[in-house]
Amino acid sequence: MNKINLLKVKKFLIESLSLSSKLFGIYLVVVLVLSLWISSYTESLLKAHLHQQLEEQGKSIARNIADVSVNHLLTENIHSLNRMLKEHINSNKNIEYILIFDWAGNLFTHTLPSSPSDDLLNISNSDEMQVVKTDAGYIWDFSAPITDYQVGVVRVGISESKQLAIVKAILSNIFISLMVFFVISAIIVSTLHKILTKPITELVKGTQMLSKGKFDYRVPNSERKDEMGKLITSFNQMIEDLQNYKKKTGELDNKRRFLLEKVINIQEEERKLISMELHDEIGQSLTGVKLNLKSLEHLVVDQNTKDKIIDLHTQVSQSLTSIHDIIVEIGPRFLEGKDLVKVFERYVYEYEQRYSINVLLEVDNPLDINLVNKAKASIFRIMQEALTNIAKYAQATEINISLQKTHSHLILIIEDNGVGFNVQKEFEQMSSNKNMGLFSMQERTSLLDGNLLIESEQGIGTTIFVRIPLRGIVEDDTYSIS
Repeated sequence: MNKINLLKVKKFLIESLSLSSKLFGIYLVVVLVLSLWISSYTESLLKAHLHQQLEEQGKSIARNIADVSVNHLLTENIHSLNRMLKEHINSNKNIEYILIFDWAGNLFTHTLPSSPSDDLLNISNSDEMQVVKTDAGYIWDFSAPITDYQVGVVRVGISESKQLAIVKAILSNIFISLMVFFVISAIIVSTLHKILTKPITELVKGTQMLSKGKFDYRVPNSERKDEMGKLITSFNQMIEDLQNYKKKTGELDNKRRFLLEKVINIQEEERKLISMELHDEIGQSLTGVKLNLKSLEHLVVDQNTKDKIIDLHTQVSQSLTSIHDIIVEIGPRFLEGKDLVKVFERYVYEYEQRYSINVLLEVDNPLDINLVNKAKASIFRIMQEALTNIAKYAQATEINISLQKTHSHLILIIEDNGVGFNVQKEFEQMSSNKNMGLFSMQERTSLLDGNLLIESEQGIGTTIFVRIPLRGIVEDDTYSIS
C-alpha cells in the first residue's frame, strides 16, 4: 500500500507539477541537503577541534597544578593548597573538580562541594586521560603525577558541556546564516525564474490561442534582443504566416464552395432537363409506339409476324421501364414542392422493387420542418448515392434508414448488412471515378455545413451518419447550431 502511495506521489510530481515548480523544488532540495551537509561537516570539525583543544588544555592544567602542588604536599600545608586550587577553579570555568592524592593513593584534598563519589574515586590514577559520564554530562578526567608519583597524583576534571555549548552557538549562527542565504537566494532564484520563464509562459499561451484558431494573438516581446526574444519574434512571424495562409485558404475554400455549388446546381438543372426530355419526348414516343404495336398485334393474322410484334412490344415496355428508372435516378420530378419524407418513401418503394432489397424507413413523424429546395435536393442525393453504392457493392439484403430532427440538427443514418469496406482506403482513393459517390456525399454534406461519418467493418456492414445544422436549410431559418 505504501509503495502504491509512493508511486502515486511520484507520478503526481512528474506529471502534474509545472516545469518551474519542479526546478524550484529541485533547488530547495539541493540547498537543504547542502545546508544539512555543511552543518554536519562543520559540527564534526568543531567537535574534533574541541576535543583536541580540551585534551591539550586538560593535560596542561593537570601538569601545571602538579608542579605547583609539590611544596604544599611536602609541607602538608592544606590551606595554602586549597587556596591555590580555588584560584585555578576561578580562573578556568571549565574545570569541574581538582582531586589531590598523596603518594599512597589516598585523597588528600579536593574542590568539590561534597565528598567525591566512589565512581570518581575508583578511576585509575595511572591513566593520563579518561572520559567519565556523569549526570551533568561527559567529564574529561586528566591525571598528572607529582614528581613521578613519589609525592602524589593530581586529577583534573574538565566539563565537555560548556565547550559543546560554544559549538552549538557557532552551529546555530552558521545555520541562521545558511537560512538567511537560503531565503535571499530563493528570492533571487524566484525573481530570475519569473524573468526567464515569463516568455515561455507567454509562448505556451500563444500556442493555446493558436490551437483555438485565434490567429490575431501575438506574444508580447518587449523588444528583447536575446535568444528568447528571437524565438518570440519567430513565433509571432509564424502566427502571422499562418493567419495569411488561413486567409488565403479560406478565400480559396469559399471559391471552391461557390464553384461546387454552381456545378451541383447546373447538374440538377441538366438532370431536370434530361428527365423532362426523356419523359416528354422519348417516353411519349415510345408509349405511342407501344400502343401502335398493341393495335398492330390484333390486326396481324400471321403467327410468326405476331410473335415478332409481341417481342418488339416487350422490348419497348422494358425500354419505358428503364427510362422511368433513369428519370427517377437523375432528377425525380416529384422532388420539388414535396415533403422530404414523401420523397424518401417513394424512392424507397421504387428502390425495393428494382433491387429486391428490404428497406426499413424510420422518420420522425411529423418532421415538422420546411426545407429549402436546395437542402432537400442535397439530402435526397446523399441518401440516393448511399443506396446506389449499397446496391452496387455491398451485397446487402437489408437496409435501415433513419431520418430524425433534434432541436438544432437534422440527422440521417443509413445502415446495411453488406460486406463492408475499408473506409480509410476508399477515402484516400476518393479522387478516382470509383469513389465519386463518396466524394459527392461528402461535398454535398460540406455545402450544408454538416458532418459525414462512415463506419464500416468488412463482413459486418456499413453505417453512414449525416448530421446537418438546421440553420440555413429551413425556410424560416429560426434554428441555431448547438
